[in-house]
Amino acid sequence: MGMAILWVVLFHSKLQLHGVLDTVQTIGYGGVDIFFLLSGIGLYYSLQKSDKLLPFYGRRARRIFPAYLPFIVIWLIYMIQTSEWRTDIILKVIAGNLFMTGWLSGIGAQFNWYVQVIFWVYLMASLFYRLVVSLTKKWQKGFLLLWSVLLGIAFWTDNNLLMGVSRLPIFLVGMMWAHEENLHAGRDGISQKSEERRFWKNGAVLSQLFVIGMAVLLACYFTLPDYVVWGFGIWWYPFLLIAPGMCFLLGLVFEGMEKIKGVRLLLKPVKLIGESSFEIYLLHIAAFDILPGYLGVSSNKRWLALIVASVAAGVLYHLLVEAVMKGIEQRKKRLQNEGQ
Repeated sequence: MGMAILWVVLFHSKLQLHGVLDTVQTIGYGGVDIFFLLSGIGLYYSLQKSDKLLPFYGRRARRIFPAYLPFIVIWLIYMIQTSEWRTDIILKVIAGNLFMTGWLSGIGAQFNWYVQVIFWVYLMASLFYRLVVSLTKKWQKGFLLLWSVLLGIAFWTDNNLLMGVSRLPIFLVGMMWAHEENLHAGRDGISQKSEERRFWKNGAVLSQLFVIGMAVLLACYFTLPDYVVWGFGIWWYPFLLIAPGMCFLLGLVFEGMEKIKGVRLLLKPVKLIGESSFEIYLLHIAAFDILPGYLGVSSNKRWLALIVASVAAGVLYHLLVEAVMKGIEQRKKRLQNEGQ
């Protein structure tokens, strides 16, 4: 998650890079696909531990709204103060951002599509979980993935909606991946040698899919016009192949770093950035949209400073939100104990 959010921040920045670095920056939106893949894995295990929906949705709300609501209120105040919208438009913009419906209904002036899409994915996660668990044959899972891909046809040339709908397949891949691993973990009599063989066999497949996906993406990137890659989801669908392999390869790198005493320390800030990814996402979107015009951010040095400041502010905001929420939760427990 830490590497994914840094990649997304690089994508949204206006750093002037060249060669391979420019290509890495151009496809940095792929960090969002990693978010959806890991969300699918995480939500599967959360629902697998307990199928009680109220606690599940409570945990999801606990992750999103304490950070989102104060932020979006401030953002809305700024937007309203700097615009000349009619009262009815203002009310629609406020409602769309607060109730996560503006992206679906095409109201406009919504903070960001990802925040609203991930909210609806969380809302429907229990349905997807039950569907994935109920599918016992590979062709059934393949049909579900094909359906989720073909669903995007209804949104072709609508870049805004297709940007979100095209991420449903990778979320389902995450859930299916977690389900397969969970089934395998429940089997008895598996030797360590066969487990290692399975690990490297799966890793080889994922790595090959990663290479194929990158080849397809780069071929489209360098040969097809923008209206095709944007209008028909070609920017996003190759990450169905890319994201799982990328996560596997990054996992190997991080595992290797864990074994090196001095290098191990580098993983701590990356982990903290990953834990703060939602808050970093919120703050860097707003900062990159608003601050360059006020501060005259145009050179690479100034953009680097803004990137570092946005990431640091996101981490601090995450720590602040967590401290406040833990304080509230501890106070509730204390009052409950006193009431007993």
